Amino acid sequence: MADAFPLLRRSHLFIALQDAELKELAALFESLDEMGADQFVFRQGDAADGFYMIQSGQVAVEVTNALTGATRRLATLVEGDYFGEMALVRGGARSASVKALRPLKLIRLAQTAFDSYLLKNPKVKPNLEVALASRKYARQANFKWLTQDEVVYLVTLRHWVFLIEMIWKPTLVMLAGLAVGALLWGMKLPLVWQAATAAILLGGGVWLFWNWGDFHNDWYVVTNRRVVDIDKVVLFYDSRAEAPLPTVQNTTIKTTEWGRQLNYGDVIVNTFSGPITFHNVPHPQATADMILEQVNRSRVQMKSAERAALKNTLRLAVGLDKPPQKPPAPPAPPTTKGSLLRPITGFFRDFSLRVREQRGDAIVYHKHPFLLGVELAPELGGILLAIIFVAVRLTGVLPMINLWVALAIAAILIIFLLGRVIYEYMDWKNDVYMVTATQIMDVERKPFGNEQRKAANLDAVMNISFVRPGIVATLLNYGTVTINAGPGGEMKFFNVFDPLGVQQDIYRRKESREQARAAAAAKQRAEEMGQYLSVFYEIMEDERKKRGSN
Repeated sequence: MADAFPLLRRSHLFIALQDAELKELAALFESLDEMGADQFVFRQGDAADGFYMIQSGQVAVEVTNALTGATRRLATLVEGDYFGEMALVRGGARSASVKALRPLKLIRLAQTAFDSYLLKNPKVKPNLEVALASRKYARQANFKWLTQDEVVYLVTLRHWVFLIEMIWKPTLVMLAGLAVGALLWGMKLPLVWQAATAAILLGGGVWLFWNWGDFHNDWYVVTNRRVVDIDKVVLFYDSRAEAPLPTVQNTTIKTTEWGRQLNYGDVIVNTFSGPITFHNVPHPQATADMILEQVNRSRVQMKSAERAALKNTLRLAVGLDKPPQKPPAPPAPPTTKGSLLRPITGFFRDFSLRVREQRGDAIVYHKHPFLLGVELAPELGGILLAIIFVAVRLTGVLPMINLWVALAIAAILIIFLLGRVIYEYMDWKNDVYMVTATQIMDVERKPFGNEQRKAANLDAVMNISFVRPGIVATLLNYGTVTINAGPGGEMKFFNVFDPLGVQQDIYRRKESREQARAAAAAKQRAEEMGQYLSVFYEIMEDERKKRGSN
């Protein structure tokens, strides 16, 4: 019998089981021999033999394309995770391979016990259905915004009843179109009359297709790092709100009478800076259980990482380990001689339309150049009209206007408008958003005028969301990123290119900042502890010497 009870107790799958029920189930698990790195638990296409849970170690879940032979990693699973349930529920062979990445200990539940104790258990089935749907959706969606080692655990859409609500009207329109077509056919009218039928069917079909896509573009996702709400309307709107798992305080479930009957409801994820709501999701209680499991895991992992860092630093402090050698400093870059062309190249470098640049350790963002083009449209149009006016005058048209007068007027207008262009460009260039190692900043500086700065510490950032407002913003990939840095600390990066990339940059900087702070705090505590132990050893040594002299 495997000692499976503690592992099962921590899993969202079995959270509704009483201890007695869980002990009965734990007795059915068997321990497997430890596996080494690169060994396969099973391969894609193998027959399903059981349900596995990881006691220690790490595995990669990979799928191979039968046509191209290319292998794609679907997930990296760690202690407490489970796998192998999909083939047991749906029947058939294994749909993916599972390979150990490090020494691995597993427990396994045989297929017969899985069928009788899990599939038919009403306390477990909702959680299992949420997990199965999540893994299916994660494969289909293939989210490109995931960072390295980030694993998707929960993916859900709204309940299917809301899909019915969205498609019944266009379906009715299409049925009406068929009825009109049958009526016209029965009246033996010319075929040209069937154009009305075609128009109704086309309109209903486009409406149906649009609503179907709209339903399947709104995702609610939980990874091992964050909670994500994706709201997308193709070509028109793209928004994503996120919150790191450590900022989640609790979850709340809200249902209606219909929701209780059909098993759907709102799961409200309460964070330090405000809620993220999963609207009308199926199995709301099972969904909330899975979210809280990941939140608890993230807290345990943070404490474990802190303890490991504390242990390593303490061993260094008391002299048990040697400090790691510092890598040699990189060679100084070669010096270059001055060049007469440098001011010119510098001029062109400064007059660029770059929307993202690296300045030392800071990432700098500018508003999308399209917005600059919109601002400059009147000035550029005026310059073009002045040039056209001079060209027309040079051809002999408008002889009543003196040529030199026309040239002078055009030159003055062009110089004035070019000055406006340069001013607007400098204004665009001087309005920057920055992410440093410790802060996010919004800098507004008027050419030859005042400068205003707004900053917030990365430590205070609670969640980040973005919106692409409209079809133009979606096509050109720009939008507004909103950073919530606590009460009264909201900041907005307006109309930046690739708002998703900006959001990810901020999260990566925040994670790096948190890791550095945690490491520094652990090192300080370990050094203090090392000093206490050193003094303690000195006192004990002094006492030993005193007793020896007596």
